[in-house]
Amino acid sequence: MNEHDLNAALGDLARRGADDQAARMRDGDGLSAGRVASVAGRRRRRRTTVASAATLAVVGAAVVAGAALGSAPEPQPAAPRPTATSTPTPASTSPAPAPTATSGDAGTLPAGDPTLPFGACGALADAVPDVPFDDRWSIATTLASPEAAVGGGLQLTTRIDVDIPQDWSPIGVGTGIWPGSGPELLVLRDGVVVGTGDLYGDVPAGLEGYDVAASAHSAVYQGLLPLVSCTDGRPLPAGQYALVPTSLVLPLGDDPATAERVRTEGADAVAAQHPDAWRRVVGASLDVVVVDGRPGRLPDPVESDDRAIVPEPSCGAPLVPSAGRMLTVDVLAPGTVRSGVTGSSAGALTYAGPGRLRAAAQTSPAYWVLQDGLVVGGPPAMTDGDHAVVDVDRSAPLAIAGPMDLRACDAWGTPGDAPLPAGEYTVVPAVQVTGGEVRTAEGARELAWGVVTGKPFTLVVE
Repeated sequence: MNEHDLNAALGDLARRGADDQAARMRDGDGLSAGRVASVAGRRRRRRTTVASAATLAVVGAAVVAGAALGSAPEPQPAAPRPTATSTPTPASTSPAPAPTATSGDAGTLPAGDPTLPFGACGALADAVPDVPFDDRWSIATTLASPEAAVGGGLQLTTRIDVDIPQDWSPIGVGTGIWPGSGPELLVLRDGVVVGTGDLYGDVPAGLEGYDVAASAHSAVYQGLLPLVSCTDGRPLPAGQYALVPTSLVLPLGDDPATAERVRTEGADAVAAQHPDAWRRVVGASLDVVVVDGRPGRLPDPVESDDRAIVPEPSCGAPLVPSAGRMLTVDVLAPGTVRSGVTGSSAGALTYAGPGRLRAAAQTSPAYWVLQDGLVVGGPPAMTDGDHAVVDVDRSAPLAIAGPMDLRACDAWGTPGDAPLPAGEYTVVPAVQVTGGEVRTAEGARELAWGVVTGKPFTLVVE
């Protein structure tokens, strides 16, 4: 499955969401653009905000919500913050099961106040938007499950898309700026903002430039959103809620020179020159239910290092396996395949480190073939379309799927056009990771370029 397939899946998802929202509006029970736009929360004070603009580039969401290995694991919610601005409580590693949480453990919900400004905790759904609403972008969001326990969170994927007309000519939005933390996620109950947040939590994220010539969408963000009250940071009580994704976007037109300015001067500097040009994007609302139950726990992060990333294998040489646990690859391994027949494969790339991982990652497993300890075959050459920019935390594996196409090494020392001959081989799955960095509260650290290898398995080619 390459990026174009995944982009199509996500685009279909966004259109279905928009059609559903339009139907609900016709029926009188949907959220109007103004009402939906008005409930987006404000950015944390510690982060640069669009309100003070002067101080202020994938995989599809339909397959990234969980691993493709058997049953997807339950989302593991983060420990709730005691207050909205305090440091998160470290995740527990106790083997004892988490206690059942009930609404008695929940925090206080804000009362709706019609005098509050746009985005404030407790603002009404029909409050005045902070900046004009604009439908030249959309936000696609999927939930692993619409249900979460009190004290838990929602495992989700989300992405901002530039809605390009059918003639593929952008209109004034070819270049722009948006938050590097991805969409903000608003939780509403009875038309009142009761929770706000994003998937970055307390990890700092500034502004990022986008260029439709390179990509018409943001990174795919996957992670866990804690469901806590914006009043006191305690868990939301059991009940019915709505999740509304939203984002501020700064369109800068279609001049390639502007995109170059963003690259050379930086997104923050360019944004400061256009303080009144920001627009608000809003995605379709999703129904969410919070129930009394047993929330899961995030594991402690493993050490952030490069031992999991090794050089890409090459024909005629030994293969260097991954050694670290920060990134791991698992696949459903076949026992037998027919020579020259392309099969399908599925697996998962799991990030287990601190903070968030931002990287261009291969969207399907690659397979390297060994005999007598040397590489004798591998996958066909990959293109940019076989990768996507992903932004993930350690709450769930990233699903990867695609063809299993095994090629024999040719006289040029690369996997060529000839199928792998019949025989028994050792096969090592791998995922290429490039341009990656780990982002934590302490800052960002670049990762080495290379591949992450999985557990070898024996394969018979008939």
